[in-house]
Amino acid sequence: MSPASVDHDQKAEELRKATTFHPTLWGDFFLTYKPPTAPQQEYMKERAEVLREDVRKIVNGSTEIRETMDLIITLQRLGLDYYYETEIDKLLHDIYNLDYNDKDLNLVSLRFYLLKKNNYDVSSDVFLNFKIQDGSFANADTRSLLSLYNAAYLRRHGEKMKRLVQQYSKEVEWRDEDYVPETMWEHLQVSMESIGSVALACAAYVGMGDVITKETLQWVLSYPQFLTSFGVFVRLSNYLVSTKREQTADHSASTVHCYMKEHGTTMKDACEKIKELTEDSWKDMLEQCLELKGLPKVVPRTVFEFSRTTDNMYKNCDAFTCSEALKEMITLLFVEPIPE
Repeated sequence: MSPASVDHDQKAEELRKATTFHPTLWGDFFLTYKPPTAPQQEYMKERAEVLREDVRKIVNGSTEIRETMDLIITLQRLGLDYYYETEIDKLLHDIYNLDYNDKDLNLVSLRFYLLKKNNYDVSSDVFLNFKIQDGSFANADTRSLLSLYNAAYLRRHGEKMKRLVQQYSKEVEWRDEDYVPETMWEHLQVSMESIGSVALACAAYVGMGDVITKETLQWVLSYPQFLTSFGVFVRLSNYLVSTKREQTADHSASTVHCYMKEHGTTMKDACEKIKELTEDSWKDMLEQCLELKGLPKVVPRTVFEFSRTTDNMYKNCDAFTCSEALKEMITLLFVEPIPE
């Protein structure tokens, strides 16, 4: 082996060591964790069935609009709505077709949020009656403002593995050559795929049984615009909170640095702009979802749930990498029993 080759290998090893991650928080916990016994599992299944039917009675007996909307939103946030798809579809249809002219900002915001979230085309003009001359909302209490805040996140604009590996390789090439792409879009052409969001969605669909057809998977692997926007959303959300930490070690340039280079701005200004672009990609997904035809409802719904998970994971820090921030949540989901 030549001296030059040895020197190159030593430098490569130093680079690998430069990027450090904390050890797993769980150790061998899940290797020794004892799941519920067969009788306990059987009891839980029976109890779950009883509770499902109890909830079905509540859903079918719901007639007051506020109660109905709160119920649907709660079931969807808990990920239990798929048990009651037929009932919820009927309720949403009724809510959409209701001759609705309420003066309650909270109710109007809830209705707008719920219908938009479920791919109904609702105009934001419903809020015009609540605005006063200075553009603010008259007599808005805290609950109404919270509903309005949630509704704002559902507004739209104007109101394959080989391929993935190639993108990873491109990022490594950028890192090793200290290359910063000339534009943010040049970076995103690679990084919105290397984040693995489409591969994650595809893996989820494969486990859903017969509801996912060969045609659905072919649609996913064609990288449609809906999934491209999803990839942009995930990548930008990640870089907003990980850029500073990653640059203390040896990483390729982020979209933040590309934006700084392209526009000659500070990191603070670049982060503000990328935050706007992250919100824009969310709106893009909402618009494009309305145009999806012939796909099972679970397809776009899964993407939106992954997007919400992304938002939660990168809300305040890079919790995917620094997983201490997720430890309590994982414990509640997978370790602690559900209280009776």
